[in-house]
Parts: sequence; structure tokens; C-alpha cells
Amino acid sequence: MTICWTTSSASAAFLQRLAKLGFRRGLARLAAGIGCEIPVQCGPVPFKLDLAKPYERHLLLGLDEAEVIRVLTTFLRDGDSAIDVGANIGFHTAIMAALVGAGGRVYSFEPNSSLRGRLDYIVAGNPLRNISVFQSAVSDEDGDGVLQVSSVAGLSSLGKDWSPATTVRREAVSTIRLDRFIEEHGMKSLKLVKIDVEGHEAAVFRGLARTVDRRLVKAFVFELTPPNHGAYSRRVTDEILLALESSGYSFWAPNQKRAVCRRAILDEPSLLAPGYNLAAIREPVGWMDQSELLT
Repeated sequence: MTICWTTSSASAAFLQRLAKLGFRRGLARLAAGIGCEIPVQCGPVPFKLDLAKPYERHLLLGLDEAEVIRVLTTFLRDGDSAIDVGANIGFHTAIMAALVGAGGRVYSFEPNSSLRGRLDYIVAGNPLRNISVFQSAVSDEDGDGVLQVSSVAGLSSLGKDWSPATTVRREAVSTIRLDRFIEEHGMKSLKLVKIDVEGHEAAVFRGLARTVDRRLVKAFVFELTPPNHGAYSRRVTDEILLALESSGYSFWAPNQKRAVCRRAILDEPSLLAPGYNLAAIREPVGWMDQSELLT
């Protein structure tokens, strides 16, 4: 299944068309010249992109998040339920909502209070009425935490060592375990959980241990800490991978479009570059060519 996003901004739409035709050089700089928030639609679901910010310019032009989008569009269908952990501006939340339709449900978690308005805009204008937003950080304990809020989009984290050079403030936030959330909401299955929490992934999975053991989730897509990052830990990476593998999940590298084994991820993490996104899938599906397993 494919998904696309459109905008009523004529200049932004023109640059978007050029990007789809393969013209990439200089487009981000031209988009920066628009320099404002523009309305965008993913199917019927509205959101905004602030073209004054590099990350959001790249989203408009399709220069970022292609790996995650590939997994979302592969798995999500009308009527499915999904969770977006670390929703940020709501880009993936909007795509998920469009994919699961009015019969589905998206649960979106984002602790950064300065982003709540962006998420509320999506919810208020969404005719599908299928998004629930929670201003909480997902972790391995129910309680309180401290969010290190970054000046750079997407780098805020509960980990104090994740991006200290860009931290502009610290914000008290509530924390929640997804095991409890899933049980309290009576969920018997989830098609997909997306996790992007800047180095806090291991804690998220510890708070999901019962759900993983019960194999309630068809697929996870999550970001691993790059090996050149100061917070990288082979031990922590293996903790995540081993827990998933032990519960019957297989791994798929979206950038390579093929299966990859745990040992390869640990010994050659650059296989996942540039985005370091990984999918864990409960049951291999057709496009997971085991004959091309990266070992």
C-alpha cells in the first residue's frame, strides 16, 4: 500500500513534485525560502510542516523517514490498531491514521509540551476521529521523569546523555509502561508499534515485556542508537534484540529491504545506516526473503 501527502501551498507543492521526479539538489534550500508553516494532508488527515526547520523541509520533500514509512505502509490496513511512541510533530501519527481509516485506532505518545499544539491540530481536523494523544513519556516505570528538551527537532530524550549540547531546558513529564496501558485498554492485538525515543528504546521495551512475550504486536519499527553516538552500547542493543528474538520475532532492515540476523546487527550496525531503523516482525511475510538473510 502506498501513501502520499499533499499541500495547498503552490510553491511547496511545486518543490514536492520536483523531488518526486528525482530533482533533489537545492530543493531543501528553496523550501527554506518559503519559511513558514504550511498545511499538509495525508489522505484526509491534516497536519502542518514548518519549512523554517530542516527536518520538516526534508519530510515535505520525501528526503527523510522513508524507512519507517515503508514499514507502516507494508503492515497497516483499514481497521488496524497502532501505537506511535515518540510522536514528535505527528508526522507518523497522521500517516498511521490515514492507513488504518475510520475503523482503526492510533494511540500517540509525546511528552514534549511544546509539541502538543501540533498534535492537537491533527486531532481537531481529522475527520476519521481515530487518534488519541497522550502527553506522557513511555518507559519501564509508571511515574515521573525528566525530559531533556533539545533545540533540534527529534533529539529530545529522557536520557540525559543523549544530546547535552543541544538541550535548552528540562521538563518534568509523566511516564507510563505500555504493558499497563495495553492491558487497561483491553487490547488483544496490535498491528504495529513505532518507537523513536532517542536512546530510551531499551526502557520502552522493558515496559513492554509482557506484551512482547504474549506476541500481541505483529510488527515493531524502532530506531537503534548509531554506533558512532556517544550513548551507543552493544549490551543495550543486544538486550532489545534478544528479548524480541526470544519471543519469536524476526528482524528486517527497511533500508536493505531484506531480513537481517541479530549477530549481523551487533557486529555490523552500519548495515542499518543511515536511519538505523529496524523492523521486528512476529511472523515472516512474503517480502522477507530468507534466502538473502544478512548474517
